[in-house]
Amino acid sequence: MSNTSFCNGDRQAGKTRETNIELLRCVCMFMIMCVHFKAHGLKFEDESLSLMNASLRSFTNWMGSVSNYCFMLITGYFAASSSFSIKKEARVYLQYFFYSALFGLYLFIFQCNIHPQGEEKIMDLKHLAASFLPFLTNQNWYACAYLVFFPFTPFLNKLIDNLTQKEHFKLCMIFLFFGGVIQVLPVQKAFSPEYLFYFVTFYFIGFYINKYKPACFEKFGFNLAVTLLLIFFMTCGSMTVYFLSSRIGFIKNHYEYFFTFP
Repeated sequence: MSNTSFCNGDRQAGKTRETNIELLRCVCMFMIMCVHFKAHGLKFEDESLSLMNASLRSFTNWMGSVSNYCFMLITGYFAASSSFSIKKEARVYLQYFFYSALFGLYLFIFQCNIHPQGEEKIMDLKHLAASFLPFLTNQNWYACAYLVFFPFTPFLNKLIDNLTQKEHFKLCMIFLFFGGVIQVLPVQKAFSPEYLFYFVTFYFIGFYINKYKPACFEKFGFNLAVTLLLIFFMTCGSMTVYFLSSRIGFIKNHYEYFFTFP
């Protein structure tokens, strides 16, 4: 199921569409498609990766990570001007349930292989039942995380309303420090965030952008360039790990972590 269904908020009727955000969404949708094509169409998961496969695998991994964070940020951006209700939560869940059940039935009726990248696994009754309980069995991590996150938004809004711009900015930096610096250290055990943490982080950032309109975020070209540069430098970091793994034992023993850490 596409992440885009869950990142629009509730724009008021007649409100001007924000082209920069719409274009960013389109770019992110394309990158997410590439990631899923890599995961389910092409094989980059061999133990001995060639240089080309390692480069493509790393690049698409980072495309997926950055795109998901962009979707979370857009969620915060639009949700800043919307409000929570049970009706909205139910509407999202019904979409989630419909597509999960529909594809579950298709895979079961045609006895499809649901694990094309590894040992063959045919859709059975157990997995069919799971597709009819998508929230409890987490059939789509983004949709599930959104459903958990959304009821917290009115309380997060009240917190933000009582912050100055400087305090709001500091709060965003604290979240980014723990989620973007501390979390990736291989030896740390003090902080282990789940998806909800990142939803809250990018909700605060998206709200900040919506509320204070920093000039740099008004330019689509700038936003796209920053996104692509992030992916490029992250890919270079992963490729550095690829080359060092043949020379440094510690990196070789923890290769998958260093190569793909989010």
